[in-house]
Order: sequence, then structure tokens, then C-alpha cells
Amino acid sequence: MGHCGLCGVKITPVWQAINSAPKDGTRILALENYRRINEDETKEEPPEMLVAWWSVKKGSWVCYGVYVLSFEPTHWMPLPELPDGTISWLK
Repeated sequence: MGHCGLCGVKITPVWQAINSAPKDGTRILALENYRRINEDETKEEPPEMLVAWWSVKKGSWVCYGVYVLSFEPTHWMPLPELPDGTISWLK
């Protein structure tokens, strides 16, 4: 999120197609929005939202903090600004 440089109005991010996401290592909020079936094929899983980034080395989207066998996001949006005083590794 940010503000318009001309008028100062707060800009609210919207979901965008994943093909428009940055592939330069920038962290994004990524949404995997399709039906998945568990290994035992008994339960559909809900969509997942994860902080992710494109890995040139792996040629795929990657994320921290969760074990993901496959993560194929369909949409993305920029991460919100962090609170003042927060130390961050995010780009």
C-alpha cells in the first residue's frame, strides 16, 4: 500500500493476475485460488494466501514458514507497509 505522489490519497491494492507479478525477488501476497484434493481424495482444500517471491534459481514461486509441496498462485497483490520502527528483511 502507498499514497499517490500527486494527491496524497491512500492507494488500496487489488488482486491482480499472477502473470503481472514482479519476478525480481520482491515479496508479494500470493493467492492460490483453485480446488485441491487431499492425497486421500476426500476433502477439498480452501484457497491459500502466502507471502511468496519468484525464485529465478528454482524457476517457481517460493514461500517461508510452511511446507508446501506445490504452490501455484493465480493472483497477487503488494504487501502492506510495515509499522514504523519495524526491522524487516522484506524488499
